[in-house]
Amino acid sequence: VKLLQDMQTRLTEEAKTDEEIYEKMTCWCEVTEKEKKASIAAAEAAIDESIAAIEENSALSAQLKAEIEALKAEMEKAQEAIDDATGLREQERAEFEAENKELLETIAALTQALEVLGKHQSLLEVRAKLQSLKRIKAVEMQRISALVQQSAPTQSAKSYNSRSGEIFGILSQMKETFEQNHNKTLTEEARAQAMFEDLV
Repeated sequence: VKLLQDMQTRLTEEAKTDEEIYEKMTCWCEVTEKEKKASIAAAEAAIDESIAAIEENSALSAQLKAEIEALKAEMEKAQEAIDDATGLREQERAEFEAENKELLETIAALTQALEVLGKHQSLLEVRAKLQSLKRIKAVEMQRISALVQQSAPTQSAKSYNSRSGEIFGILSQMKETFEQNHNKTLTEEARAQAMFEDLV
């Protein structure tokens, strides 16, 4: 009987211990289940956010690639335009320099011719100085030549002075015109250069 009583007491204690362990285990399982469910929900939400971000970034990446290609094409066109404009500018510059040189030579020759006339030297010298100039029109050259021929040495000083005065007036007017043309070409060249720099 004693033995049975001891066994009953031990079994009761073990049952109590088992029940305590069971309660602890049940509590741990419930808490752990809640935590795991919350973690799974958070992970699923993070996965959904990541998928949405990936899709959004993929679309943005595709858009940026298209924009990059478009910008590269635009840059190539811009470079071609710059190359074309540079070639044209160089051509215009060469034409300007040639024209400018010719205008300066013409103005210098007219200045010398006027100096010769001012010193009452031979009108033939004046004609010789002017014949080398390309910019003096044939009509103007013929008129000057006619005046030079009319002012022969046999004529009076009054007639010579009259003819040389007329030639002086023509040459002065021509010089003024060429100086205006020269200033105009300088202004146009400066404007063309500024436009080219703005374009580039």
